Amino acid sequence: MAAVSAHEPVSAWRDGQFSFAVRTIGGIAARLLSHTGRGRVLAVFGKCFYVELEHGLLCVGAEGFTLGPLNLITSAPASTRWLESGVRVGDAAVLGGGVLRVGHRFRFRLDGAAEWRPAYSGISGHPSALREGLQRFRLACAGVAPAEGLGRLIFDDTAAGPRSPVIDRGRVAIRLLDDWLDQVLRDPDMPTAQEPEGLNLLMGLGPGLTPAGDDVLGGMMIAAHALGEEAVARRLWRCARPLAEKAAGPIARAHLAAAADGMGADGVHRAIDAILRGRAEDFGSVIAGIDAIGHSSGWDAMAGVTRFLEASFHAREAWDARMMGSAELRHHLAGEFLQPLDRARQIAAVTADQEML
Repeated sequence: MAAVSAHEPVSAWRDGQFSFAVRTIGGIAARLLSHTGRGRVLAVFGKCFYVELEHGLLCVGAEGFTLGPLNLITSAPASTRWLESGVRVGDAAVLGGGVLRVGHRFRFRLDGAAEWRPAYSGISGHPSALREGLQRFRLACAGVAPAEGLGRLIFDDTAAGPRSPVIDRGRVAIRLLDDWLDQVLRDPDMPTAQEPEGLNLLMGLGPGLTPAGDDVLGGMMIAAHALGEEAVARRLWRCARPLAEKAAGPIARAHLAAAADGMGADGVHRAIDAILRGRAEDFGSVIAGIDAIGHSSGWDAMAGVTRFLEASFHAREAWDARMMGSAELRHHLAGEFLQPLDRARQIAAVTADQEML
């Protein structure tokens, strides 16, 4: 796997610079790129690098890089390794005239780029559909979810596997959040003073730029938006944001803020879509997509997704049971009222017939 070559046909070498087209822009990145501004390179990795502008972060990747709300997918060849190609932390970034210039060697042309936003198709929030989709997804993930991070909590908080301080603390945090979600989804008017326990245990849990605990929370907020529970996502973020601002790095905060708006990596959205449609035939490609997100970030996010869907399933089942009970009660009361009313009508009809005779 090589660094960018000046002989690659997808790039143009002009005036000592590589010039690449931007193919796809994430929804949040598109808002940032609609202005002019300056910034700097914040972090550089093999497959991507982050640019910090005045109002937020961008993540720049080559062809085939993961679609997401912060991401720019460029025409740079998939073999590109940005560290080897001359991008350095601290390089100046200048945005203007439809071009993002990075350092002295790279320019990215924005004209004609397509905007990416998550989309769902044929989603049903019915409890039976949620239960069936979750069962099929968990079956497909058996033996695939990695031991690292919190991905094993896709199954339950007592999932078998190696013990570690991260997984043990994560189980406690998830159990507390499960209880809170169960309450708030069953009773949306629950007083705001009753805020979620477990967030302080979850935030920042695990190594990396986006710790496993942060990814779990992000998955919960993304799933909340997918099911139309935006108010729950906002409530989670309102409580988590001060913790993130105190302890999380800028990259983790940017991804959490995107999740609070209902946006994450494309693989997570595709997984939610497949679960809610119960399409087991899609799970092979869905799992490959999850596996491609970070070291274990995709799996950690899906732990949050499945826990939210599970809580929603139980809440909707309870709601349906209450509505069924209310309907039966109304029917019974109506019957008690209508029986004498019908009897009175029958007597009145007989009396009228007799009078006519």
